[in-house]
Amino acid sequence: MISQRFDPSTLFWLSEPDAGFSDELSSLSLSASPARELRRLSSFRLNSSQLRRLKSAVGDLRRTEFGLAQLSQFRSLSVGVLGNRTLDFLTDCLSGSGLRHGLSIDVQLGEYGSLFQNVFDAQGGVVQGTDAVVLILDAGAFAAASELMNQSAHEKAVLAARNLIERTLHSARESFKCPIVLSTIVYDPDDDLNASDIIVDGSTRRFINDVNMQIIDLAKSGEAVVWDLDHLAASIGRRQWCDPVSRHSTKSPFAIRLAPVVADHLCATLAGLFGKARRGLILDLDNTLWSGVIGDDGIGGIVIGQGDAVGEAHLALQRHALELRRRGIVLAVCSKNDDAIAREPFRAHPEMLLREDHIAVFQANWSDKASNIVSIAKTLDLGLDAFVFVDDNPAERARVRRELPEVAVPELPDDPAWYTACLSAAHYFENPRLNAEDLDRAKSYQDNARRAEMLSQIGNYDDYLRSLEMTLTVSRFDELGKVRITQLISKSNQFNLTTRRYQLDDVDDISRDPASIGLQFRLTDAFGDNGIISVVVLRRNRTFAYIDLWVMSCRVLKRGVEAAVLHEIAKCAREAGVRDIIGEYIPTPRNGLVRDHYEKLGFDRLEPSDAVFDRYTPVGELWRASVDKLCIPPVHMKVVCSHDSAARPAPCS
Repeated sequence: MISQRFDPSTLFWLSEPDAGFSDELSSLSLSASPARELRRLSSFRLNSSQLRRLKSAVGDLRRTEFGLAQLSQFRSLSVGVLGNRTLDFLTDCLSGSGLRHGLSIDVQLGEYGSLFQNVFDAQGGVVQGTDAVVLILDAGAFAAASELMNQSAHEKAVLAARNLIERTLHSARESFKCPIVLSTIVYDPDDDLNASDIIVDGSTRRFINDVNMQIIDLAKSGEAVVWDLDHLAASIGRRQWCDPVSRHSTKSPFAIRLAPVVADHLCATLAGLFGKARRGLILDLDNTLWSGVIGDDGIGGIVIGQGDAVGEAHLALQRHALELRRRGIVLAVCSKNDDAIAREPFRAHPEMLLREDHIAVFQANWSDKASNIVSIAKTLDLGLDAFVFVDDNPAERARVRRELPEVAVPELPDDPAWYTACLSAAHYFENPRLNAEDLDRAKSYQDNARRAEMLSQIGNYDDYLRSLEMTLTVSRFDELGKVRITQLISKSNQFNLTTRRYQLDDVDDISRDPASIGLQFRLTDAFGDNGIISVVVLRRNRTFAYIDLWVMSCRVLKRGVEAAVLHEIAKCAREAGVRDIIGEYIPTPRNGLVRDHYEKLGFDRLEPSDAVFDRYTPVGELWRASVDKLCIPPVHMKVVCSHDSAARPAPCS
């Protein structure tokens, strides 16, 4: 029987809060770094009451200029939540739960029982100006066929449900102008009158199953982002989820005590949607990837592999790590060990699934692990908040949590059989819009580590850039790339000149607009394909081209890519028949990296009164340069148009 410590209806992968949690929360405003304290305090296994207190503390910070500056270290989100049931218990927990996922969430809750009214009459609704809207569906909104064993009637009922959901999604996208997160419908086991109802046309179970398949189909086509609530209910246990007391007394769609788990699950989905999901997994070795200490027991003495319960548990963790890597999560090792000895199992143990070439950065030394994690992050050019650290040693976990609160550290039990469950249940790496480029991300980060190593060996930066043999491919927005284009726009905060957020429908509109030019840039080099690394949107405006959006992945900074992209912008502007290019910089707390971007590229400051905009009202700093001035071919890379058969390093003409 599962112990209460690992009850799936709790946040069992998180550690219990310190005895002084309440005092620490009360003194938050006195901290020199409230943002770091918020990250640390939110990382505990908090109940609904504690999460509400955390929400209140965030509200207090928002009332001061210093507090607002601290909260800017999180991704700010306004989230609308619409459903037909009582959802206050859920939304009360969202703000505090969001902090552990790097989000500062402000919730707008729709009226009870008014999901469809709030969508179809959005102008008079309570949800306005949101970054995302969550639609929580329940079985009561739809009607199954009244007759059992009637396939035609069942199919008509399912089609009617799909049509209603499709109309709802269309209206929601038109009204709210933001991503729509759509839940699947949770099946209530009290409606299970027959164990074989899953195959009985007209039964409630079969109906909900088939409607959920329609929801999944709509999400696959890009109509919405799916939040698989039914899967969460199944993993917790439907009898625990569908509490009849909560259903009848409070009209809640789930047991009230589950609110912290449900909120965390939704926040993980939102984190994935807005670029805050974790991207790297850092693994300890001894008693984590295998049982035993390699330095003492030797390669023949550690336990790993089939035929032993403990060895199979460690193997399961390795298998899980490999599956994450297959989805683009980069793997690293952080171990207190001699480097050569630590590598032996990866090279020579026949039962090991993980091998050296799966590991992007291998840190085995006697330095403290917090310092090594910082070094790993620097090598991979990722922020600390991109990582999850897995270690069997509670003292090491506690130190990393204390010194690096940005790093997620699941609380592991003594029994390694639970390691994989703790990592899986946390949904650290949630990606609701997984695409082909995501699958290559682990290799891309691994290549970054190799580039860093090459730079340290070569020394001269120009020689280093030439050795990379870079090729930049430019193309217009297209159907194949639009998911990654939207993803990059959503995730980019530092190299983002205007921080405008365009969704899939907006990308389609830009592609169709004759006065707009959408450009995507892909970079390849000697180490491999970096994928789409920059997106630009130009708006033709009488005598000039306006850079409405320019975002770029920070992974490719300081390689001359900015100048190469500008060269292509200038070419497009000249082909559009304009003389000047105007760029805008709208400062935010997170894009200070590009504060001097246009000045460094040769633009001159422009007063707003000196430019007449047809369709846009600029709100930031304006910069202008002539097309002729900007037509400077890149030095260290070739530029290829997607429809060209050869490199085109020639100047604009």
